[in-house]
Amino acid sequence: MLVCSPQWPILQTLDIFCRDLYYKCSGESLDIISTQCESDVINMLRANNPSLFIWDGELHANISLLIEVRRSYPNMPILVIQPYFLFSDKVIAKFMGQVGLLDYIGVMSDSFHDVFLMLRHNVFFLNSSSSLQFFLGVPNINEFLTLTEDAIISSLNHYLINEMYTMGMPAKVIDVVMKWLVHGVPIRKCAKRIGLSEKTIYHYRQIIIRSLGIHNVPRNFRRSLLIRSNRMSTAFSCSI
Repeated sequence: MLVCSPQWPILQTLDIFCRDLYYKCSGESLDIISTQCESDVINMLRANNPSLFIWDGELHANISLLIEVRRSYPNMPILVIQPYFLFSDKVIAKFMGQVGLLDYIGVMSDSFHDVFLMLRHNVFFLNSSSSLQFFLGVPNINEFLTLTEDAIISSLNHYLINEMYTMGMPAKVIDVVMKWLVHGVPIRKCAKRIGLSEKTIYHYRQIIIRSLGIHNVPRNFRRSLLIRSNRMSTAFSCSI
């Protein structure tokens, strides 16, 4: 098992929890390798070939790393832990497949125990009482992984919009929000450009916010709806 977290206390907590729960499930010890450096993940995966990758990281902010992991290990289970997850995180997990999302509270609950039952029995189904969300992925994910990173991200953004349609959101609302507001166009300017009132545009924005349960809107509105490459960011840096 590989565990990655930029935060040392979380890394140590996960190490202890994983060893303890695995022993309770199987009566066996568990080999764990861990790192605080996301830049080490790919090499450590290739050197150790673990059966599970536990990652304390933001999917929407680290899409480049996830793509690289999936290219080499298209079917390896990945458990992502965070304080909370955005709509874009859930879309990425569903698209890539074999990805579980578990918040920090869930790590302290029976949901974390489910992870080890899943790993031990190779059964990717969790009962509805579990707070762990596990996504099996789209059937043709291997076809997407042959594309360039930019093409995969483009497919992800189309997939995100399709998910919004699947949820029953009005087409006009999706069109305005995804063509204008998500790219940072102010409500007043958007209203003037497309000939609608500011009140209408604001209402469209609120529909999306409520439907997707977006909190901390100034920070998370665009991050919830737009998936972008992070090749030029610090996502692959080491925080030590």
